[in-house]
Amino acid sequence: MAATKRDYHISLICMFVLAICFLAVALFGFFYRPSEIYEYGVVVDISSYDIEFNLYRWKNRKSIANTAHVKKKHTHSCDIDVHQKRLNVDFLREKMFSCVKEIISHVENFELYNSTIFIYGTELTRLMCESEFDKCNIIFGTIADVISSFEMRVVITNVKPLTGYDEALFGWISINRHLKNLQNGKTGLESYGGLDMKNYSLLISLETGGPYVSNSSKHNSAKHTVYGYAYHVAGVDMMCYGVRQGYERVTYNFLKEASVWTNAITHPCHTKNSFYDLDPTKLQSLCLTESVSSFKSYYRVTGAWDYDKCLALIHQAIDQTEKKFGLISDFKKDFDLSGRIFFGISRLAEVAAAIDFHKKPWSCVQILPMNHFTASVFDTLYMYVLISEKLGIDPLSVILGHKEKLETLTGSMIYHSREITPRKAGCIVGKFGLMHIFFSLFVFTGLGVFLTRKSRSVDKEIIV
Repeated sequence: MAATKRDYHISLICMFVLAICFLAVALFGFFYRPSEIYEYGVVVDISSYDIEFNLYRWKNRKSIANTAHVKKKHTHSCDIDVHQKRLNVDFLREKMFSCVKEIISHVENFELYNSTIFIYGTELTRLMCESEFDKCNIIFGTIADVISSFEMRVVITNVKPLTGYDEALFGWISINRHLKNLQNGKTGLESYGGLDMKNYSLLISLETGGPYVSNSSKHNSAKHTVYGYAYHVAGVDMMCYGVRQGYERVTYNFLKEASVWTNAITHPCHTKNSFYDLDPTKLQSLCLTESVSSFKSYYRVTGAWDYDKCLALIHQAIDQTEKKFGLISDFKKDFDLSGRIFFGISRLAEVAAAIDFHKKPWSCVQILPMNHFTASVFDTLYMYVLISEKLGIDPLSVILGHKEKLETLTGSMIYHSREITPRKAGCIVGKFGLMHIFFSLFVFTGLGVFLTRKSRSVDKEIIV
């Protein structure tokens, strides 16, 4: 039976009704993004080497469980070093503008503009703020002003250098959230301690099961409520014991003993056949303040791995740091580590992935294969000596985590997400939402024109 004019009219009407319904759903889905579904937070980390933006998202309904769903959505690192001896504010402002513009080009607007911004200083930035207060204020103020100029929500109380205890606490939260200890209310020996090995500091955290008092200014403890459970968390900031600082001091000591007649040296802590050019002024930092004026302007460093010599240099470097700061002896006096299990993150996790320690004992550093990068080999040996031989932590009680899952800043977002007041629903359009809407309009307009012309051709056939 042939199609009639009425059949085509019915088909045309049905198609337009379906098109209108589809477009209505598209408009609702892409225009109406209620902010009570998700909350966003950005942690800007002014670190020892660069400035890093980290965007997080979580469900912001007021319930304890939602902090479990804090997830990192985007990270972007900007090559901005604020630790130059002479601070150029105009240059810093210009670099920050370029950095934020680049971030905006990669992230949907509604995510950034509805984020609560936290601007933190970590590691060397924390140390700088203790000794150069005015410079610190200028840096934080400039960065906050640039971000605010893009109409992002910066709260002045969120702009500050983190204390060592803050970093240790956030690392502990990130670790135990990942292991689901916090959600289950596990305390004391049931929770994991944190070993957060960074470039310039080692952060140690553990749950004490009750109030804890220490005479050391580097050891702090406080009571915190996470997921509805109360925890007494102790944190230790071993600033200047970090792995990068260890390498810089080892190399400094080695250069002191090197021949004054040549700038070509063989380094026992570098893998064989490796080489690079070293500027000795780059060894200096707020942790290593010794003069390098007697050194040559540069050195050609060639690797000549020697386990015994490198081990001796590492022991010497750690002993010098301990003589200056005395944090290892304070740690041993204050804490009983019997039965403790620690979870290693940051550089510990990176080295575990590079050396593949998940398939072999961590104590086999003396027989490391030489087909790994120098940094991985040196860092492994340094961390083993510091953690096992100096601090007395059994290496078999240290679980090496994965850096992709566990980060200090994620712990900070989990901790502070409870304090952020959810916003009212709003109509927000993302750039990808607009693309879908215009595409839908184009498709259904074309379909409507095609069916209309088809209907008219049927009319002509019927008339004929």
